[in-house]
Amino acid sequence: MARLYERGCLPSRGSAVASSGNNAITVRHAAERYLQSRQDGSLNPIEPDTYNHYASLIHQRLLPFCDERGIIYIRDFENKDVCSQFTESWRQLRRNPGELLAMSTRRTELERFRTFLRECVENDWMQKSGAERIRSKNQKTAAQEERFGLELEEYEQMMAAPGSADLAIAENRETRVATELMRWTGMRISDAHKFNDSEIVRNEKGCGWNADFIQKRTKRRCISPLPEHVLDLLRGLPGQWKDGKKYYFTCTYTALRMRIDALAERAQRDQPFTHAFSPHCLRHTFAIQHINVGTDVKLISKWLGHESVAVTLAHYGNWIKETQRLAEDVSRDANAKMMAKVSALRNQSHTEPTGRPVVAQAPITARTGPGELRPPILASSDPAGESSPPVRATILAKADAIAVPG
Repeated sequence: MARLYERGCLPSRGSAVASSGNNAITVRHAAERYLQSRQDGSLNPIEPDTYNHYASLIHQRLLPFCDERGIIYIRDFENKDVCSQFTESWRQLRRNPGELLAMSTRRTELERFRTFLRECVENDWMQKSGAERIRSKNQKTAAQEERFGLELEEYEQMMAAPGSADLAIAENRETRVATELMRWTGMRISDAHKFNDSEIVRNEKGCGWNADFIQKRTKRRCISPLPEHVLDLLRGLPGQWKDGKKYYFTCTYTALRMRIDALAERAQRDQPFTHAFSPHCLRHTFAIQHINVGTDVKLISKWLGHESVAVTLAHYGNWIKETQRLAEDVSRDANAKMMAKVSALRNQSHTEPTGRPVVAQAPITARTGPGELRPPILASSDPAGESSPPVRATILAKADAIAVPG
């Protein structure tokens, strides 16, 4: 019996929920065993940052949910509704505690939960996973889906913000350099955090540098230009050496994210940003600023590591349309100015040598006699009543003098 309690196969004495069988595995035992099997040094380890995400899911979401609902056995999560209730209970833990998770974060967390339950199924702790049948629907409006970066003034405002009094000088430097790296290369924070010197290579012309790395999220290779000033900032960091590589950022992923968030908060003490900020806004800033200066969207898509240009257009289509509208406005204004000059030249060409404008008159057909017509001649008015040369002859003479391009 003691062995069964140790394995978590039996409920505690104070539990009001009856055991569903001798082979029933508790949620707590399954969760702790899963984390043990993923620790560094186990047969199937995962990266420390990824491990921390799973630990957060289990200790801060799953176990409190089960304690609140009186759920003891992992088999209860074979039920889709139980899994749905669990996902609906998710709230932000750090940035805005209590608020609903963003849809993208909810999908990521759901995939972690599915991975955990798949392991439980493979270990015969449950027959099936109810989470596999959950389908998340994107209920955001088009306005909520629109990506926003920082304006140039807002980014400078952020970089001019004071450092944190709770961090060392080197830690504040790491925060600013990571911010610069993401803004000027379009990296996600997950890729910036693990960035190292082996991922810096010469460009094809040999006159600059590229960031050449495998994206953590998509597992695809990405090559993005690395500006010289960002490279100098990276080389100035002490970093840490591991497996012969210099990793520029020494803190954990979560710590780096929180530090960048805190830097943005300090920057907004006097003047808030136009839109809500997250570290991912730096990636949007990179893309939108390139769009605004007319960079080909195919290049932007390649630098961001998107699967196709269609993905880039889906993310930033509104900004591309805005740039097109701006170009149309510029073209329209330029055409208006050119047409004004052309009109001025035409008016000038219809003016007499004396400077008196031509008064347009209807053609005059005079009869000199019965049945006889005289060809019309445009006459110019003269206050003195003096005769002047026919206007038709004057215009023809000027037309002959104008050089017509071939």
